[in-house]
Amino acid sequence: NYLPHMVALTQQYMREEGLDFRLMSSDGGTKLRDIVAGGQVSFGLGDSTHPIQLANRGRPAKILLAIDRRCPYTNVVVRSDLYEKGITTLQALADYRRPDRARPIVAVATLGGGQYVYASYLFEQIGAANKLNLVSGGVTLTMLGGLRSGQFDAIIAPAAWQIEAERGGFGKTIFDVSDEASWNRYFGGPLPVTCAYALQSTIDRYPQLVQAYVNGMVRALHWIRRSSSAQIWQDVGARQLRETRADTAVMELDAFKRTASYDGETDAAAFANGAPIWFRPGTGIKPIRYADVTDLSFLHLSRRKYG
Repeated sequence: NYLPHMVALTQQYMREEGLDFRLMSSDGGTKLRDIVAGGQVSFGLGDSTHPIQLANRGRPAKILLAIDRRCPYTNVVVRSDLYEKGITTLQALADYRRPDRARPIVAVATLGGGQYVYASYLFEQIGAANKLNLVSGGVTLTMLGGLRSGQFDAIIAPAAWQIEAERGGFGKTIFDVSDEASWNRYFGGPLPVTCAYALQSTIDRYPQLVQAYVNGMVRALHWIRRSSSAQIWQDVGARQLRETRADTAVMELDAFKRTASYDGETDAAAFANGAPIWFRPGTGIKPIRYADVTDLSFLHLSRRKYG
């Protein structure tokens, strides 16, 4: 879901818009919020709760555009041996008990992080909030290793982990975010999960900079929409993600394209779909009005220019 930044860079869209554009890896959402708040970067691309939490902490920020309409890292992958024993649905997983009669162990990357927020809401929707143990599983190696070894009964996974678990024969998907009907059943419809955002002070002081950035992002989304996953990998991924397996990357890109928001919109209805997820007890996120955390004026100007 950081692909639009990579496309905007490799396809020269930001340069054509007059920007000397550089990417910085923040090593996590919390760190990203910190460096945006500190003015170390002009824009952030991350969870839509980032600008909300910045505003909560007295640093007003605005969503400029969204790049997806479903959470790409909330696939639920269960151990293959459990799947073969009939644990093929979310409810069956919640009802399962380990050999010692303990509740099933489901791993997210970090407790309190984006995966936790969406996964805990998902299980609340089936009345299973107190039927599972959600634990911190860490990074790719530990998450997949824990599932393979039986330490975890299931993991909450982005497409890359989902693909590797299924290809390795030790995991089976029982909730797939790319299935629109399944997503809508539990989450009520599309919502902005990943967004580009900036501090209000940046928007006020440098509107031309913000417009150029949004123009580059809109052009990148257009390019992604009209390009095959194989072409995206060849033109972008092979340069930006050299350590990633090509076949895995193409499959992950296919998944991204099924959940992407190519128009960048974050309307009030989509924001309302996200509100019960973000603004509930346990997240620590205070409610905020749609109008107070979005500024789509730059997006609409860009779309008049680029379609």
